[in-house]
Amino acid sequence: MRAEVDAQDIARVVRVLRKVEPSLVAELRTSMKSGILPIARSIEARVNSNPVPLSGMNRESATRTNRYRWAKAKASVSVTPGYSRRSANLVTIQYRVPKDRAGLAIAENAGTKSRGATPQAQFFIRRIEEVAPGWPKGGRFLYRAFMPYKSAVYGLGENILKRWIAKTNQELEAR
Repeated sequence: MRAEVDAQDIARVVRVLRKVEPSLVAELRTSMKSGILPIARSIEARVNSNPVPLSGMNRESATRTNRYRWAKAKASVSVTPGYSRRSANLVTIQYRVPKDRAGLAIAENAGTKSRGATPQAQFFIRRIEEVAPGWPKGGRFLYRAFMPYKSAVYGLGENILKRWIAKTNQELEAR
């Protein structure tokens, strides 16, 4: 199931609404965020419960910072109605990790462009595949955790958008 909405149509509607009734656009943003954020938090919890694939990703050195240390992902939801130049997506679920702890981001995409140029890289990719088997093309942790929720997110977003359209029509007809 894929919910598709023409981003340019939404952008036109939002531009008009910003002039007529800006609170309706703010209401769409608020209802989308509050509706989808609980699902994003469930995905976050699922990702953060995964084991660290290599023990070295869990260590902090006394002499230097371990840039490859594993970190917990933090979910956020952004809603961008009317910003079709930046993104065609109305809703985006983003997961962030601290910049000084890139372990999750590296493990997420390891082996997607090559099978490893060095023996260490090849070992790393093999170990990641042991922890997350059957997912050789990247997205092993975050995207994989999203997949069971995909239809729920699309359905929820579509329902929220339909309710918002109905309310917007009522508001505009009442004028």
